[in-house]
Amino acid sequence: MKTPNVLLYKRMARQRGVGLIELMISIVIGLILVLLVSNYYLSSRQSYQTTIVSSEITDSQRYAVQLITRQLLLAGYSDYWFNQQTEFTSLPAKGSVPAFGAGQVVASNPGSDRIWIRFRPAALENQQIVACDNQIINEPIDTVVVMQLGVNTDQALFCKRIDTGGGSVPLLNGVDAMAFDFLDDSDAFQPAGAVADWSSVRAVRLNLILRSETATFDTPTQQVINWPGGNRVFNDRQMRARMTRVVALRNNLGGI
Repeated sequence: MKTPNVLLYKRMARQRGVGLIELMISIVIGLILVLLVSNYYLSSRQSYQTTIVSSEITDSQRYAVQLITRQLLLAGYSDYWFNQQTEFTSLPAKGSVPAFGAGQVVASNPGSDRIWIRFRPAALENQQIVACDNQIINEPIDTVVVMQLGVNTDQALFCKRIDTGGGSVPLLNGVDAMAFDFLDDSDAFQPAGAVADWSSVRAVRLNLILRSETATFDTPTQQVINWPGGNRVFNDRQMRARMTRVVALRNNLGGI
């Protein structure tokens, strides 16, 4: 008959602990699982953030295009005119505002991210013109309105009425770059410095680089964007998008 001590010894001999190799394998498997779950979470978070920011930039693009297009479509507008040369007479340069020749309704300086637009108010009360600063133009029809669109030092799109000396009104943040090309009698889009006859300009091409307000990437990420005159390189956490839009100047006598 076996003594209790012998039975206890055999029972203890059958109990085995976890060896070092087994412990290490368990830790590695656990780390792999944690890594997989973390990667999935980060990937899902990045995908969600990218979707949200893409929507933000799309909204900014839509707003910028609508606003600038609406203003460009006013270039050369007049209720009663028979000759664009007499309706829009020449103006000398003043400060940063370039000179306007007779019949010229848009202007820009070489290398500038700003554009100036001329038009006249509407005569009928139910055809009131709303300028880019959201103000109704209600002056007499013999008034020549001069509006300026550009990018300020805070990288915001702004609007300013020049003929009345109005102040600058910020419209949209996150504009990294803006440039204009002009379709003239050469039948090709030209930068401002290459336009020979501004009165012949019949279309404007808008180029924009918009930046998200919300940080998209977890770490600074390089983005290279093709741009007239050379690529633009950015290295931060914001997402960017470039857009191009051509606007025909429908009030130009020599229109397309």
